[in-house]
Amino acid sequence: MTQIRRTSRRLRSTTAVAAVMVAAAVLVSSSAQATVTFRSSSIALDAQDSAPSGAVGGVQSPAEAGSTLSLTIDASDTGSGLASVQASIGGNTAYVSLCSDRSCPEAVSNIPLSIEVGSAGSHMLLVTVTDAVGNTGTLLEAPIEVLDPIPPGSNTVTVGISAMHGGQPVEPPEEPPHKHPLKEPPPPPVCPSPMLEMRLASKPRGYTREGVPVLRRGRRYRFTGRLTCLHGHRRASAPDRTPVRVLYKIGRHTFPAAHGTMLVHGGSLSATFRFNSSRTIIFRYSQAGGEDVEVRISTVIARPDHHNHRGKRRGRAR
Repeated sequence: MTQIRRTSRRLRSTTAVAAVMVAAAVLVSSSAQATVTFRSSSIALDAQDSAPSGAVGGVQSPAEAGSTLSLTIDASDTGSGLASVQASIGGNTAYVSLCSDRSCPEAVSNIPLSIEVGSAGSHMLLVTVTDAVGNTGTLLEAPIEVLDPIPPGSNTVTVGISAMHGGQPVEPPEEPPHKHPLKEPPPPPVCPSPMLEMRLASKPRGYTREGVPVLRRGRRYRFTGRLTCLHGHRRASAPDRTPVRVLYKIGRHTFPAAHGTMLVHGGSLSATFRFNSSRTIIFRYSQAGGEDVEVRISTVIARPDHHNHRGKRRGRAR
């Protein structure tokens, strides 16, 4: 009986020591970089893996509807390695897997990725890269202008049908040539090494802490600027009627403004806008086979002041 009591006491003592060791292990494991040693076994807790990063090449804007963008991807990840790259634009998606059978690379260079741009309009090109543990990094998020393709020149053959009269063919009379032939529109002027400058010419209500102008809702504001070109070693104003496009970006969507296009007149640009919501105004100059330049001006629409009672109608005097 005495032997049984001694054995029970030893078991209780052993259980208490084990509970204390487990509690100590739990307390030490709360540190992000701690290593717990228990009976020659260790548990290492690693820091959270960071998102991968990189760059995208081969971006073209404007692009032709139905064409394919041939992108090149450079990316790196110092943690678990790169798993895949994905691109999307206009409802189309392209995907490339980077992992082999045994491992995922920490860095890649000039990885080809082709994607169709879709139909004409303003689309957002988004390119992301994901590592082996699921972290996703954005490599590119930029608007792409997609234009309708130029119809190719058609080769037309005119076949005349001769009427028979007395056994002899009668040729139809020839149509007289047009008195006033149609004139083709002149090509847009070329601006080597363009430089675009735009600013808010009207006085805003104020500025935010980040320096963004605050505008009144529904009030007209004037924006002015200048487009210059490099001729030799001297920079001069762009030719008259050089077009500069105007676009709006609200949230993640970019679309053409109702104002359409500004034209250079007398070496300067000028336009007036009236907004009802905050947005970013994009002034963009592009030319075929040349450089694209743009200026972005963010605006914030002021909230109505509900504490201002001056606009209320006064009651009738007795």
